[in-house]
Parts: sequence; C-alpha cells; structure tokens
Amino acid sequence: MKKAVIILLSSILATASGCSAAVPKQAETSSVQADKTVIFKDQGLDAQIREAIKRPTGEIHKKDLKTLTELIASKRNITDLSGVEDLTNLKKINLNDNPIKDIKPLADLANLEELYLTRFALMDAKNRNEFSDLTPLAKLNHLTVLEINSSLKDLTPLKDLTNLKKLSLFWNEISDISALQGLTQLTELNLSGNKINDIDALAGLTNLTSLDLYDNDISDIRALKGLTQLKTLRLSSNKIADISALQSLKNLTKLELTNNKIRSTDIEALSKALPNCTISSSSQHPAPALAPAPASASASKSPTAPPSPDKQEISSKSAPNKWEAVFNPVMVSLNAKYFNNNVDEIYGEIKNYTKKDWNYVEITLNLYDENNKQVGKAYSKIAGKISPNKVVKFTSEGGGLSYLKAKKYELASVSPM
Repeated sequence: MKKAVIILLSSILATASGCSAAVPKQAETSSVQADKTVIFKDQGLDAQIREAIKRPTGEIHKKDLKTLTELIASKRNITDLSGVEDLTNLKKINLNDNPIKDIKPLADLANLEELYLTRFALMDAKNRNEFSDLTPLAKLNHLTVLEINSSLKDLTPLKDLTNLKKLSLFWNEISDISALQGLTQLTELNLSGNKINDIDALAGLTNLTSLDLYDNDISDIRALKGLTQLKTLRLSSNKIADISALQSLKNLTKLELTNNKIRSTDIEALSKALPNCTISSSSQHPAPALAPAPASASASKSPTAPPSPDKQEISSKSAPNKWEAVFNPVMVSLNAKYFNNNVDEIYGEIKNYTKKDWNYVEITLNLYDENNKQVGKAYSKIAGKISPNKVVKFTSEGGGLSYLKAKKYELASVSPM
C-alpha cells in the first residue's frame, strides 16, 4: 500500500513539475517574438516606419510596432514591402504613388480595413505598379476600402472580400469583372480606364451610389437598370448608343455620357425622365492642343515644341468655347511646360459655373505623339471647397511627362464632386 502511495505521489509531482516548466517556456517564446528584430529593406519604408513609431535610430523590434494601426507612406519611392508582414495590427495603409513590385508581405495583415495602392501622377504602362497578382489579398476579409492601379487582369482573388464598400480599380487591364458580382456591400466602384465590354456582373450590386465606367469598351448598359441607388454615374468614352436603361435611375444627380454614340433626341428624353440629374452628353471633343512653334522657327502647318533642352513654359492654343460646350466646369486656360521638345507638365485653370460648391475635382488629360497616336494620360486632382464662379489652378500631378515623348495634349474629362 505504501509503495502504491509513493508511486502515485511521484507521478503527481512529475506531472506538476512538467506543467510548471511549460509556463515559463511559453512566456519565453512570447518574449522572444516581442523582441524579434524587424528589418525594412526599403529605405523609404524604413524611414516612414521610424517616423510613425518615433524611433529615428536603432533596431526596430516587433513590440515597437504593436501600437501602429495606421501607416501613411505615399510618395516614398518604395519598391520593397519586406517587413510589412510584422505590422499585424494595421487597419489602414496608404502606399499611393510608390513603384511597388510585390505585395506578398500584405497577406498577413488580417486586421487591415483600408488599403491604397494607386499611382496618380501618370497613368501609363511605364508608371503603374509592377505587380499583377492579387492573391495575397484574398484572405483580407476585413477590407472595406481597396484602391489599386497596376497591370491587373484577374480579379478572382477579390471575390470573397464581401465587406468591401469602396473599390477603385481604375487604369488597369481588366476585361472580366465577373469576380465582383458577389460584392453586394459596395457603395462606390471605379473601373475607369480598363478594357471592359460586359458589365452584367454589376446587375446585383444594388447598394452602389457611385459608379465610374469611363474609358472602356461598353455598348450594352442594360445591367444598370436596377441600380436605383446610384447618384453619380460616369459612362463617357465608351460605345454606348442605347441609354433607355438609365430612365429608371431616379436618384441620379450627375451623369456623364460624353464621347459615345447617343442621339440628341435620346438625351432629351432622358433629361425629361431624370429632371434632377445634371447630364453631360456632348460628343464634340476638343482637338488636341498643339504647342506653338518658337519665334525663331520658320512657319509650319505642323507646329512643334521648342528646340531648347531646358524646360520652358509654352501656352497652348486654348479653346474655352469648345470646352464650354463639352465640360462643366469650363476650362479657362490650358498650358504646358516642355523638356527636350516633349510635353513635361500640363497646367491651367477651371471655373465653377454651377450654383453648387464642389469639394473635389478630377481632371484627365490625353497625351499624343506627333502622329496623333495616344501615348499616355495625365491626371490632376483638386481638393478643397470650390464655390460658384471661383477660378482654381491645377497642374498634372508629379510632372515629368517628357519621357512619353508627347507633342500634343487635350482635356479628356473634368469630374467635379
């Protein structure tokens, strides 16, 4: 009997000893993780992280990143996101205007709610982000806002991100949008500047209040008939002829239909059906603006940019009356700076001729070579209150357009909000 008791006590003591040893081991593991050194290989990213956590020098440990829930790292020339995978408490990250090459480090940011990966300065093939695979985002199901422009074609990884409310995929290479049909919580969707011709997948997105399909290959818009919550709809620069499906969209306050194949009688009928909607519908597009030849050059039917290698300021041949017929607001002036004979920066002024205040204006400019072939686009954004009759200056964001070798330019669209 005594022997049995001794054996039992020994067993209990051994078990207790094992348990007591396990606790400090777990604590030790947790401590090691907290003390883990995190390295951000990209200098721009490293500098922004240090600024955010107020640690200008020395090693960065994972515990230093614990309280970081928001990171604004736009315009830092970041190419490598290594180290971001340790920012596990991030809810918002802004990486706009960085030439990102790989987004795999974002895959572990399970708490992320807002992700911005756009490049506004120049929307052309040479300036977009360099990734095309969205698979790292497939499990970020807390995302409510996602903005990306790159060389995207396959949207399949986004199909389960059903908490998305705002999705912006402008200026990619997207033709198939079927993966979006289940994202029924979306209220804002921007698919402008892609290669889309079939929009049937949008038919069930009945919570949409803003939809941008500018500059695609769309001809059939019957899928929009049931999107009755829409307030803003942008369909300019497509192949649309039949707009009867839009007559049911009674909540529309702004509709853009410029540069399509629509008859004026159909526009008149739509205007009557939507009396509270401002419709921009003229298909008369201003001709590309040519830079005048320098005074020293001989007269020519095809003026060229100045020969000087220095950046120069040259006014374009403005045509405000033509723009007034197409756009609202009116372009007051449109000018350019040149570098090595090529358009390097475009700037000008717009005036609010409506009776409403604007909080935001987006301007799109087309760029052409000497043979009128489009070589790229430039964008400009104006944020801040723009009251009626106020004149506001703008410039193409970023500048440095000269590598596109553009000789001519034109205003493509002006979108006030």
